[in-house]
Formats: sequence, C-alpha cells, structure tokens
Amino acid sequence: MLARLGVIALVFGLAASLGQAQEQTGDTQRQAGRQDYPPHLFSRPIAVDVIEDKAEAEARKREEEEARQREIEDLAAQKGMNTATQSIEAATRDMRDYALYSTILVGVGTVLLLFTLFLTRQANRAAQAAVDVTREMGKKQARAYLYIKIGNFEISVVDNADSSNLVTRVVVTVANSGNTPAYSPVIYYDIQEAIPNQIIPLPNPETMQKTPVNNGFIPPNEDSTTRLSRTFEVDDPVAFQRFDKRIIRFTYCINFLDEFDEERWTPIISGTFHHWPKGSVSFLPDKIHEVQEN
Repeated sequence: MLARLGVIALVFGLAASLGQAQEQTGDTQRQAGRQDYPPHLFSRPIAVDVIEDKAEAEARKREEEEARQREIEDLAAQKGMNTATQSIEAATRDMRDYALYSTILVGVGTVLLLFTLFLTRQANRAAQAAVDVTREMGKKQARAYLYIKIGNFEISVVDNADSSNLVTRVVVTVANSGNTPAYSPVIYYDIQEAIPNQIIPLPNPETMQKTPVNNGFIPPNEDSTTRLSRTFEVDDPVAFQRFDKRIIRFTYCINFLDEFDEERWTPIISGTFHHWPKGSVSFLPDKIHEVQEN
C-alpha cells in the first residue's frame, strides 16, 4: 500500500513540475514575440507503471463480472418482460376477437331462437285451427238439423166476442234430419193478410208469435206435428176465404238447442198460400232470406 502511495505522489510531482515548466515557457514566448525554440528543449512524458494490489484486482474483476452478469440478467429480464407483454397483448386481442365472435354467435342464436319460436307458434296455431275445424266439422256432422213441412191450411169464418171473424190454421211438421236430438224447439211464425205482389218487410223473429213443439224433444230422423193459428178481423171474411183480392203470407223459423248445448236458428222462410181452381191450397215459398241457419 505504501509503495502505491509513493508512486502516486511521484506522478503528481512530475505533473506539477511539467505544468510549471510549460507556464514559464509560455511567459518566455510571449515576452520574446513568438520566438521558436528547438523541440529538444521541451520535457517529454514519463511512462509510469501502476502497480495494483492482487486482491484489489481480483475484487475489481469480480465486480466487473458481477456487473456484466447483472447486465446479462437485466437484458434477459427485459426480454422476458417484452415477451410477456407481447403475450398479454396477443391474449387480449384473442379475447377481444373471441368476445366479438361470441357476441355475433349469440345474436345469430337469438335470432334463430326467435324464428324457431315464431315457427312453433305458427305451427301451434295451425294445429289448433285444424283441431277447431275438425271439431266444428264433427259438430256439423253430428248435430241436429230441423226443418218444417207444411201440411193442411184452413181458413174458417168465426164470430168471436173480440170482433175477429176469420181464423187461419196451418198444420206443420217439424222434422229432424240430423244425427243427434234437438232440444226445446220453438217455432217462431207470422201469418199475415196481404195483397198479391205486395212487398212486406221480413219481421224480426222476436216480434213473431211463437209456439213450442209439442213434446219439446225431437230425436234424430224423427218429427213432431204442431198446429199454428191466427185470427183476423176482415170486412168480407167469405170473400177472403175464397182468396178474392187477398192472400195469406206465412213466415217462420225454428229455434232450438243442439246436443252440444249451443243455440241454433234455422233460416227465416216466407211464402204465400195459393188457392187453386180445384179447391186445393198450397204454400209457395219466396226464398231463403239473409238470416241463414247457424
């Protein structure tokens, strides 16, 4: 250690001497007005061998090795961090793409699900409609169908206390052409005097006379006979009886309950009775009107 300090002191002494010599030379040159001198007059640098302690050299070497190793490790760590960062970025992009694809697939699946539900609902509606149609067809095939057959028609001259002097009677037969019974049948009818070719508005069934069918029950493919009548007050009952200038209009329909406990109405039918030369009377229907059977 003392030898190293001696060497360092010697080096500093030589440097100081060299500096003083250069300052003196500079002053001399300025005084002489830039006078040149031979090169051998300047002092030359002295080579100094620095003697370093072996332990310190090894310590310095170790420190350099450790510093180099730390640099290598730091570089490796930076590379690892860079690789990890790139991996995170790639994973983030993959997650973003996956989320986008998942959203698209979920949207497509939702649309397909809604479309499937719509088709299922339409199919259910079609099936329900088919069931309703089948049920309705079954009801129509099984239910009762009533109609009236016109029988005898009579006009009689009477002398009643209420001033009525003419009575008309119509024998009708209510027949059931269906496959199930008809319950509580009621005949709604109206017998009116009219002039030939006279247009008479069709009456509302609720304003007509009504007569229940005798037994209140008509089995399938059977019938029941009922007599309908109405009295009039006319000026000349005898002439009326001969259908002179007057005719009798007959309008009717039937209300009943079918096997399925549904109320039914037959079409409203109207027509006139005509007296033929040989004395027979027949009913000529006009047409089936707008109120159809239900």
